[in-house]
Amino acid sequence: MKNKYYQVPILNDEYWVYVCVGRDYSDLTKKLEKHFDDIHDSNLAPDAFWDKRGRILRKKGYAPYIFVNLNTCKTKNEIFATLAHESCHAIDEIFNMIGDNNRDELFAHSVGAVVRGYV
Repeated sequence: MKNKYYQVPILNDEYWVYVCVGRDYSDLTKKLEKHFDDIHDSNLAPDAFWDKRGRILRKKGYAPYIFVNLNTCKTKNEIFATLAHESCHAIDEIFNMIGDNNRDELFAHSVGAVVRGYV
């Protein structure tokens, strides 16, 4: 099964969350190398989190990138739970970038948009 990639605009077309759901390490590495200027300069390298169910990759000045690992998520429930969990971190990152402390409806709808993108 190939990795599924998608991106979700948050608030407007200035802020995005990028998502990968899959199991292909080399393909993910190629995508991350295009997204970040250097994935090997910090904990962005996929080998730093390959054993986890999911991870948000973040670096100042870049849109958050969510990875859900189908090698460790064995059920649909685990996939959706991990995606929702990591989406909260990604949206929190964007809200922090813009200096908004509101974690109510707009936040919840933004998380929902990221999860809905997988369906």
